[in-house]
Amino acid sequence: MWRQLRAVYRRVRRQALWPFRRRQIEGNLEVLRTTKEPPARADPCVVVTLVRDNEPIVEPFLDHCLGPGAARIVLLDNGSRDSTVTRVLRYDRVELVRCTLPFHIYEHELKRFLIERYGDGCWCLLVDVDEFFAYPASNKLPFAALLEYLDGRQFTAVAALVLDLFPDGPLETWPGAGREAIRACVWYDPASFRPWHFPWLRSVNRFADPEMPLRQGGIRERSLGRLTVTAKFPLLRYRSGGPLQLRELEHTARGAYVADVSAVLRHYKFDRAFLERWRTAARLGRHGAHIKD
Repeated sequence: MWRQLRAVYRRVRRQALWPFRRRQIEGNLEVLRTTKEPPARADPCVVVTLVRDNEPIVEPFLDHCLGPGAARIVLLDNGSRDSTVTRVLRYDRVELVRCTLPFHIYEHELKRFLIERYGDGCWCLLVDVDEFFAYPASNKLPFAALLEYLDGRQFTAVAALVLDLFPDGPLETWPGAGREAIRACVWYDPASFRPWHFPWLRSVNRFADPEMPLRQGGIRERSLGRLTVTAKFPLLRYRSGGPLQLRELEHTARGAYVADVSAVLRHYKFDRAFLERWRTAARLGRHGAHIKD
């Protein structure tokens, strides 16, 4: 009960603050690189992502996005102090902007800004840099064919399961983040998921498949003791003034027509340094991180 009331309060407060915070983001935005010829508004899909100190994984992420032929990729750097920016600038087809407003305050607003600025009128894939998007038959079916299927049925959102992958063996034998970890992370724990019953979500959206399962739990909840919702809506067809609203992002949606096909976000969080990262995040209050005693 109290959790639901707090969630409603946060949504209302966030919506009220949005015009002010959007102006703050615009005033602090620095363009580091745009493409020579910006694509037309009719782009089939734009990938938007926040990055900060992601040097081990940002290149594998970009390679993954460019592989299926993403028309446009826009990254927003939140103040990296490592070589993330340098590595991104090696990719001619990737646009890069920077805004150093505090992540723990502006996370939602930064993501909403990216969708409204770069994804208005087309499909927009909003993912974290350690989330690799996959859909049924993605090894055979071109991404453009998936978008054509979605447009043909007038869907405006695709649900996805965040699937945490981890390596074999004890923690001390795990590789560091990056390509080595991606190759090693082939295991997952399906038994740790449970149904996510959220009637409000189904009441404010239209589901082509009313029985589509949504999940919570997973290995992060088992290992870290943190309530984890593993359902997301990373692929959105947003149009300014349309029914799809951006008051909620990623884990929830409002005003969407959710497709009858779902996807997977292969999540590469578990490498040798993951526990220390989560302890730091818990100490700084980022992501609502919590480590169980």
